[in-house]
Amino acid sequence: LSKMLSGKINDKSLSERVNEKIWQPLSQIKYIFKHNMMRDAAYNMQLKNKLRELYLIASYALEKIHKENKEKYADIAYHFEKGENTDKARFYYKEAGMGAKSEFKNHDAEMYLESALKFSSDKNEITELKIALSEVFYQMGEWQKSRSIYEELINSINEFDNKNLKGEIFIGYSELLFEKGEIEESKKSIEKANEIFVELNDEKGIARVMMTKGQIMWRAGDLSESENIYRDALTKVTKLNDGQLRAEILLTLGNIYKDRCVFDKAMELYEESKIL
Repeated sequence: LSKMLSGKINDKSLSERVNEKIWQPLSQIKYIFKHNMMRDAAYNMQLKNKLRELYLIASYALEKIHKENKEKYADIAYHFEKGENTDKARFYYKEAGMGAKSEFKNHDAEMYLESALKFSSDKNEITELKIALSEVFYQMGEWQKSRSIYEELINSINEFDNKNLKGEIFIGYSELLFEKGEIEESKKSIEKANEIFVELNDEKGIARVMMTKGQIMWRAGDLSESENIYRDALTKVTKLNDGQLRAEILLTLGNIYKDRCVFDKAMELYEESKIL
């Protein structure tokens, strides 16, 4: 900050602002903004043709300081965008969006993923970002927005050379159709996903297909068949050492036992899922 405001404010004034809790000192750089409003006010003290340079100075400083702190990635992306380093902005917006999605911070995830899309030119990455954005809308209950993205991707599916992404599209679309109650269409989509993951020998993908099939059987009221499918999926993901999928399966098995009114077993499975 001291470098950015060179000639505008002296060290004594900076120290006064620290005491006022406007800025805080850091070891890596001299000062960093405490509040976003003060950040923008400081930038506007400079001539417009200096802004790009200033944003880049700030973005590289933030990147150095917060490289391991994913909560700061959106702020880093913002600075790189303003500094017109679109490749860096795309990377950090994508990481921020994926992180927000996994934490169900859906509105943030939507904003960051759309920003990443704006700067992406790679076909596979664009597809990956669109799938993620559709999943965010799914989490938000924005069914039509989610469906529109999946149908757009399916309509151009033959243009994709990445078979794994094709499988992700079909499995995601199947899950959406399942939640909408379109069971037969969901089955068709999940079978297409299964064909792809079997061809790729993708054990995790196959396990996820099994989980979706188990959900369909559960919705259909066939609890016994649903449990059998989930048990097989549990065996597979245990071998893969995938804790997240294992936790999801145990949670669903708990729900199946709850529906059967076997509450002790349900609680046991819930607890095991919680630990994971």
